[in-house]
Amino acid sequence: MLPAVTGQTKKQKIKGAQEMNTKRWLMTFLVVALILASFPTVALAAPAAPPNFRLDRAFTISLMVTWDKPAYAVKEYIVYKNGAEYKRTGTVRFCLVDKLTAATSYSLYVKAVDTSGNVSSPSPTIVVSTKGTSKKFYTMPIAGANAQGYFEDVGIDFYANQGTNCVAVADGKVKVAG
Repeated sequence: MLPAVTGQTKKQKIKGAQEMNTKRWLMTFLVVALILASFPTVALAAPAAPPNFRLDRAFTISLMVTWDKPAYAVKEYIVYKNGAEYKRTGTVRFCLVDKLTAATSYSLYVKAVDTSGNVSSPSPTIVVSTKGTSKKFYTMPIAGANAQGYFEDVGIDFYANQGTNCVAVADGKVKVAG
C-alpha cells in the first residue's frame, strides 16, 4: 500500500514507496548478516588417514607398500617418501617405490584425497629399508638363441646385462629376460 501523503503526484508516491522498500530490504539484509556473523564458523575435519599402511615387500632398489580402503569414497592416494610427495596412485591401494639405493632406510606415509577434494591426515609413518647388494644369476640360452649373460637381481627391476632370450632360476622361480 502506498503511503498517504497529501499534495504528491502518483509518480512521487510510487518513488517514495520504492525507496521505502529498498530501505526495508537493506535493513533485512543487515539483520540477517549480523545474525549469521554471530554463529561460529564450522571447519570441516580432514578425512581419516588410509588404514593399515604397511610394507608388503622389500627389494634391493625398490619397496612395495600397501594399505586398506578407508570408509569414505577416495579420488586418489598420495604416497610420500622422506616427507616429499613421491607418487599419486589413483584409486590403487599399493605403490612400488622404486629407483632407490640398496641397504638404505626410507620414511614413507600415505594420504587419501576424497571425492570432494579434501586431503586426509597422513597415515602413521613407516621407516623401511631396501635389501643389501644385488646377486647375479648366470643364465643359459633358450633353444635357438645365441645369448649368454646374467641377470642382476635388483628386486622387481631385474634386467639382463648381456644378450637376450635368457632364463635364470633363482629361489625356485624362473626369471626371463629378453
